Amino acid sequence: MFLKRNLSFLTLNLFFTIGFLIIAYPHIPLEGLAMRPFLVILFLSNAILLIIPTKLRNVAVFILLALSALYFGLQTVFYRGFNQYGLIKTALSVDKSMFKFADSALSMLVFSDVRFFAIPFVAFWLGVKTIKAQKIEDNFIHQLLMIVLLGTFSYVHILGFHRELNLSLNNPAKLQDLAVIYANIPNTNVFTSHFGLNGLLYREFDPKTVAIEIQPEVTLEQQISDMFASNREPVDNGMTGIFKDKNLLLIEAESLNNIAIDPILTPTLYMLKTEGIFVEGYNSPLLAGSTSDTEFMVNTSLLPSNNGKITFNEYADADFPHSLAKSFNSLGYFSMASHNNYGIYYNRNVMLPNLGYTFYDAIGLEAYDNVEDSYVIDHIKWIQYEYEKYFSFWITFNAHQPYGKDTLNEDMLKYFDLVSERFPEMPEEEKVYFAKNMDLDRGLKELLIDYKNSEVLDDMVIIIYGDHFPKGLFADREPYRNQCESIGMKFEHCFDTPLIIWNNQIEPMIVEKTSSPLDIAPTIYDLFDIEYNHHLVLGRSVFDPTYDGFNFNEYGVIKTDSYVYDTLRDTVVLRNWTKSEETYRLEAEALYQRLLLGYKVVENNYFASREYRERFVSN
Repeated sequence: MFLKRNLSFLTLNLFFTIGFLIIAYPHIPLEGLAMRPFLVILFLSNAILLIIPTKLRNVAVFILLALSALYFGLQTVFYRGFNQYGLIKTALSVDKSMFKFADSALSMLVFSDVRFFAIPFVAFWLGVKTIKAQKIEDNFIHQLLMIVLLGTFSYVHILGFHRELNLSLNNPAKLQDLAVIYANIPNTNVFTSHFGLNGLLYREFDPKTVAIEIQPEVTLEQQISDMFASNREPVDNGMTGIFKDKNLLLIEAESLNNIAIDPILTPTLYMLKTEGIFVEGYNSPLLAGSTSDTEFMVNTSLLPSNNGKITFNEYADADFPHSLAKSFNSLGYFSMASHNNYGIYYNRNVMLPNLGYTFYDAIGLEAYDNVEDSYVIDHIKWIQYEYEKYFSFWITFNAHQPYGKDTLNEDMLKYFDLVSERFPEMPEEEKVYFAKNMDLDRGLKELLIDYKNSEVLDDMVIIIYGDHFPKGLFADREPYRNQCESIGMKFEHCFDTPLIIWNNQIEPMIVEKTSSPLDIAPTIYDLFDIEYNHHLVLGRSVFDPTYDGFNFNEYGVIKTDSYVYDTLRDTVVLRNWTKSEETYRLEAEALYQRLLLGYKVVENNYFASREYRERFVSN
């Protein structure tokens, strides 16, 4: 009885602890360093509860559990759609206009997510019942002792955590050191694999975190300059200059994957792919900035920020002296970018003009309320009548999530029925995805007819690439194996984003090259014979015979034509045995370091630095 009476003030702490465990149970690590951040958060939260006066403690339990549910719930849904975890500062940097797509997140909820909504209320209800059933009084001495005890537990784990991190450091520091991963967060998936999701939350508020440089004796600007200076000079090849002086329509197709390029449902896309140049091995990673990060890489051949801040929002006013649009502008082209959404979305009305484009958003295109792609095409082809030389960059919109049937207009509902006839067993959301891409396909068909009738088709090059994997779809890919084979696509590439290059005067070609959005600008420079400073890009032309390929993804996996390097497990899987495994491992580590260093270019506005001017401008 004495124990029960004297420990009754801990009842609400017990409700909080159980509620927190239920909310966070998929993300609670059972071993290793990741246990320490989890225990720090749990102990500190319980200490905070005891500091609150008894009359308000039940409300505090509800608030703490609601905040926990919000964090773990959003992270769970975010991972379900993006295959990665997010950072709080990323969410805070997002323009409020982007939250109008919150229904996309709602469409990704599953039944087990009910715990995020229910647990705070259940804990509050139990707390009310408990307080009514037994009088819980303030016991200052007992509370003080428990606060000191919980605070001590937290402090011990904080010290132990950082001590173990420091012990992981090599001399000199290596990319795989836990302390380097913790300090620099090279990738949220890699980070959480070591420290858990509680660790990611703790990391965002850890005052003891200091970035760890791999080469502390050399300034960051010098490291970036050395990286750029080491770039190989591009090699002329049989494709160099084949499109010289032609016009270019570059299309960033929202969520377009190879699986959606079907000879029956999307015949125009299929024709462009099979009668043009198809780059097998290309893929756009789904990074924190989603579409805008791919857009940035394509236009600059630079990496976006990976510090949690979306590049288009945070660095739109930075210096970008080199871009696709500026290169075409220097040759007398008119460079136009267009998007059937509003310019404030991803801050395109600032970033795209800074990259050299004349930008038309939904208002400029008279395409209000995110109208379908087939309609917008009629509003972007006027450029062919007003300019002799032009480069048109179009960011499509149709295939954006959500993928509910209620998001389809009357025409797309007809396409949905056609998809159902061809693939009756396909899940409804994936049928919607196909229907949305069918509208883009029909618009492209009309565009090609118009180009042919206007006798400009011979001078037109069309390049289409997908911006990322369709969020929340194709969780089970195995049922699509036969479908992939029926359209002539290797299953391993079926859910990659496409890269298609088409002109009516070229022979069909498949280029097997591991590649990423970083390679699109150098490839265009190669095809159009445009001079550029190869020292100031991170990509290579896919036609360069000396290029071994490069791609990376949100899981910290690096791929080349010769090997796959998993930074999470520090393993190398060889594709080409012409060298020793150790040689490939060293090459892979160098590529990974180049990747991490590449993120710093935009974050530190390198092109405004004195180092850049002295190394690459003054000479």
